[in-house]
Parts: sequence; C-alpha cells; structure tokens
Amino acid sequence: GMKLGKRLREKILSAANLADMNGAKGESCLLLDPNSSHPRIAVVGLGAKDVAKEDIRIATALGVKNLVQNGATRVTLDPICGGSAIEGASLALYEVDQWKSEKKNKEIEVSLPVSKFSEKRKHELLESWRKGVVGAQAQQFSRSLMETPANLLTPEAFAQKVQGELSKFSTISTKIHDLEWIKQNKMGGVIGVSQGSKNEPKFLEIDYNPHNSDEKPLILIGKGVTFDSGGISIKPSAGMGMMKGDMGGAASVVAVMKGLGESHYVNGGEGEEVSVTLVGGILDSSSEPSFSPSRTLPVKCLVPLVENMPSGTAIRPGDVLTMMDGQTVEVDNTDAEGRLILADALTYAQTFQPEVMVDVATLTGAMAIALGEEYTGAFCTHSSLFSQLESAGKETGERMWRMPLDDGYFSGMKSTIADMRNAGPRVAGACTAAIFLKKFVKNENVLWAHLDIAGVMHSESGAGYQPKGMTGTPTRALLKFVQDFS
Repeated sequence: GMKLGKRLREKILSAANLADMNGAKGESCLLLDPNSSHPRIAVVGLGAKDVAKEDIRIATALGVKNLVQNGATRVTLDPICGGSAIEGASLALYEVDQWKSEKKNKEIEVSLPVSKFSEKRKHELLESWRKGVVGAQAQQFSRSLMETPANLLTPEAFAQKVQGELSKFSTISTKIHDLEWIKQNKMGGVIGVSQGSKNEPKFLEIDYNPHNSDEKPLILIGKGVTFDSGGISIKPSAGMGMMKGDMGGAASVVAVMKGLGESHYVNGGEGEEVSVTLVGGILDSSSEPSFSPSRTLPVKCLVPLVENMPSGTAIRPGDVLTMMDGQTVEVDNTDAEGRLILADALTYAQTFQPEVMVDVATLTGAMAIALGEEYTGAFCTHSSLFSQLESAGKETGERMWRMPLDDGYFSGMKSTIADMRNAGPRVAGACTAAIFLKKFVKNENVLWAHLDIAGVMHSESGAGYQPKGMTGTPTRALLKFVQDFS
C-alpha cells in the first residue's frame, strides 16, 4: 500500500479507534483535516485475511462514495490493487441523470500513485489499472443502454447507438441488418416476436478480428428485446417499466466488444501517478484511450433486436412459427419471446462454424427466483467451458452458478401440432427455456453456454459498487472470459 508519514498514520489510527473500527469488511470512517494536503481521508476495512479482488472493489466503492459525498473532487487510491480499486470507484460513481433538467456534471479525478515502486511493480500496477478502466467503462456502457427508456432505445436506435460507439475502433466492424435481410434468412422467431410493434426489428452483426485470423470464431449472442410488454400474453402492469432492461444480454455483449476495442488503454503511464477523470463514473471523453489489439481469436457478436408488443398484427398464443433452421414452434405464451429470437440467432451463428457460442439473456423470472441478485445461471454443454466462465466470474465478482442442461426437461415442451412449444410447465422455468435453446444447437462439437441474467439485471439493494438500478452484469466477466479463452 501507500507509505504514510508517522503523524498521518497516528491520526488515521486514532480516528479509526474513535469510530470503533477493527478493520472488518464493510467498516469505514472519514478523517477530516482541513490543514492537511489530504483534507479528507476515508479509511475502509478489508478484513484480516483472504482479501479477494471483490473485497477491494467493494471497500474502494465505500470509501470513494464517502469522500465524494463530503465534497471531494480529487481522489487518490491506495495502490494495493490498482485495477480492482478503479473498477470499484468508477462503478460506484455511476449516475443516471441525462434526462434530468439539473445535472450534477461533477468531475471526479481518480488517481493512483506509482512513483515509489520498482519498475516491475509499476508495470504490473499500470497493466491492472488499464484493464480495470477498460472493464469498468465497458460495464458503464452496458448500464447506460439498459437504463435508457424504451421510447428512446427502439431496435433502430439501439443499433445506431452501438454502431456509433464502436465506429471509433478500427479493429471492429458493425453491420445493421434490416427486416428484409431477416426475412431473406427466414428468421421466423425474430419476425414473429417483432410483428406486433411498429418499430421494425434489426439484427446487429459485429466483428472483431484484428489479426485477420481464419481460426474458428468465438460468438457472443445477446437477447435484444428493447421493451417486453409480454405481447398478447401481456405482463402485469406493476413493474412493467423495468422491462426496458430486457435487452440486458444485448447490452452486455456489445459492451464486451467495446472493451475489446479499448483493450489497450494507455494514459501517460510515466511519472508520479496515473489518473482518469470521471463524470458520473464515466470516462471524460478528453482522456482518450489508444488502441492495440490483445486477442488473436476472432470474436463475432450477434444481436437480434425486437420490441415485443400487443397489437392487431402481433402473434397469438396457439400460432405456429417456422424457425430459420426449419423447426416449427407452437407459441404457447407470447411472453416466452426471448428464446424465439435467440433460437434464430443460434442457427445463424452456426453458419460460421464457431468454436464456442455464448448467449446472454434476461430470459426467465424463474432464474431470478432461483439465484436472486447474487449469481448468473450458466447452462453449459461442456464442463471445460463452464470452468472458464466460472473463473472469469470469480475474478470479476460477477459469479456464475452451473445449472442443469438435461434433456429430461424437454418433456414439458412437447407440442401436439408442431415440433415443440415455446413454454413448458410452471416448474423449472429456467431449465425448460435452456433446453428449448439446446434444440437449436445442432453441432455437438460446439462449446455452448447459455447465461440467464434475469436475476442480476437490476440491483434493488444498491449495495457495494452497484448503485440501485440496472447493473450491466456480467459485462466484465464476459470480457475477461473472452480475453482469456483457451
């Protein structure tokens, strides 16, 4: 950590004693000393042993929030763990005020002193800081997409916003496919779900292949339902506004592409310290990253974008859709729509002979009931794939829990008039949704994971570095997974 002068050290210890702090996790106190070069010092507890990166994120968030609420505009972090600390600080400072007449627009400069370290340690700190900044800013992009009201983020607006954001990276190309293209590809699921809305569907295809590699790609697929009313099987009105976040899967996978584009963040890196200026937790655009690719494996991102609305043109319960791969689906419930668009995206993804496919979706309320806000549910065809997702989740604090992908769950999805129904019985809803998707993964050699993020979409508690609201989870875990995939 930082070397503190003897007098300052004594002041901090006596302040901590006065506050009855013993260094346990979650404890904090503020030391105010107007005559000092550091007029406000936040002291936070990390516990006695086994300090994980997540503990550092949460402790930094606590300390930084305390300082900023008490008027600080420049914050120096203890370099005990640069990357996790800047993640905790950035994510905790996130604000949604772009639609308010009065904006805070408060600039907070967050810095990390590195001058006192050996060259080797300095390099390690800068590398971890760079990754922390990139990961946190990717997650902020995901959060901001999820928070945007559905009238301002139609399928068209989502596609344009993402294309605009990614256009600054020479390593990334973005194509926006329209309804005509979707029809040519016979994507019956995407067409069916979208036909109740006056906002036409789009299908986003993003490529990151800086080395022009002809290796089999890693494909990320995100559920992009920009608003989910449930369709004719309409949802209860209480809490329906939350369904502006039903494109959380899409938000997190496009944010991963942004993170890959920004994967070489350099900010001076010489001299006494590194710093970033944040407004509402978001990087001030004047401090631009510079880019150089970090990954050889080509990454492709596919996002079907639709709005699920009830109208005279909407699909009805009992309708039969013919999917892109020719299988037929009886629509039992129009609110089981995410799986219909993902099924076509999975079929399209397999035309690229991928090595691995990961789809991410706010798919089922059942998942939220099972795991709450704590874990993403991961359904995987291969244990080797799950172990990589699990380790990325532990490293980033966005944890994954493996769920059963068992063919026995399909028995409740059988239809008397089509190949399958889109909804099963009341029980095991997350598992029946996953097994529905598995019917569209035809190539058994492909490593496939389905991440159900319905539970982690929104934070009610506002604990740690997650302000109350849309979380952007699991953007950082996915970015880490993609960068480390082997």
